[in-house]
Amino acid sequence: MTIDDDDREYDDLDREDEEGEEWKLRPLREAATALKKRSRQILQTVTAIVETLPKEDDQDDQNHTSYHRGWMMENAMMIGAKLAGAGSGDYMILRENAVQIKLAARDLLIQTSGLEMFDYPHTEYLHTLRSEIEEFRRDFVKWVRAFPAEDDIYPDGWALFYTEKDLAKWNSMNPDEPKEE
Repeated sequence: MTIDDDDREYDDLDREDEEGEEWKLRPLREAATALKKRSRQILQTVTAIVETLPKEDDQDDQNHTSYHRGWMMENAMMIGAKLAGAGSGDYMILRENAVQIKLAARDLLIQTSGLEMFDYPHTEYLHTLRSEIEEFRRDFVKWVRAFPAEDDIYPDGWALFYTEKDLAKWNSMNPDEPKEE
């Protein structure tokens, strides 16, 4: 699949019918479009980096840099997958995916430092990836700020994202629902 094919795939996801309340999600979809493009660039850069790393069966890999191959690809692919999964506009899924995206991006930064520590010879690739992640971070902030404001409180069952006050309010409004701990 080429980048152009990938763009069409994402564009199709973004062309939802805007009847009713759907127009409210337009800023979110626009912010997500920029993130998706940046995530594909990060994936391409990570792919280039891992292609230069030793294979797992390479006897000369004394620093175990070959393990970075899987870790970095996993994190780069996680970013795009979680962005795609956040396309529903469901507030709880958006927040959960945003946390996972942030963690994957931060892990990539940590992995660039690990490679540098092990004397990875192509430091210019690592600097490029760090710059791309910084650009991604700026667009990520815009995307998160475009999340639709939640009128009602919907605890996630895991006690994330809500204060005790929020939970008390939700429990008082929904006495028949199971109480969140």
